[in-house]
Amino acid sequence: MRISRTTVLLLCTGLVTMTSIGMSSFSLFLRPLEADFGWSRAMVTLPYMFAMLGWGVGAVLFGKLAGALATSILLLALEIPNELVFFLLVAVAIGPTFGTVAVQNVIFYEIAGPRMAGVILGLSFIVHQIGSAGGPMFASIAFDMTGSYDGFMMVMALILLVSGVLIYSDTRQDMHPTHSQLESVSVLNQRQGSYTDGLRI
Repeated sequence: MRISRTTVLLLCTGLVTMTSIGMSSFSLFLRPLEADFGWSRAMVTLPYMFAMLGWGVGAVLFGKLAGALATSILLLALEIPNELVFFLLVAVAIGPTFGTVAVQNVIFYEIAGPRMAGVILGLSFIVHQIGSAGGPMFASIAFDMTGSYDGFMMVMALILLVSGVLIYSDTRQDMHPTHSQLESVSVLNQRQGSYTDGLRI
């Protein structure tokens, strides 16, 4: 019995949806797990690490399967002939995004607090998925209009540089906090303490 292409697409869509929902739901409990069990932040984010490793290994295995089925002919359309360089570029382009997901969720939780954590984390995953779906679409439009991906890659490089500048400036502010920031941290610690006491009760 041969499975139709539509069935495979629906199964993959369901699997990706359940995985995304599971990861976003688990991220709500990062701070409570860290507080209740006394785990470090690195220990709490281990599930994300294994999830990323699973996605990476799965991509390689399914890529090997695609090559065995002769669908790798589509790779001839790539502008980068060297496979190693292509994988390095993909790692640089995608790695920081997925590698910082867990850290972003912890930071969002600390900023928003327990009451708004679900909304903030949900919005972060929605924006991430919109970017993942919209990026290839805009890249295709840019290629159809210009016949090259150079312009789109320049825009992505600019976004990456701006993000780096913002992260650096935020890090500098954390190293030299102002009086108002210290007061905000004190209030946040009080809220987290009362929330932790409520969980223990």
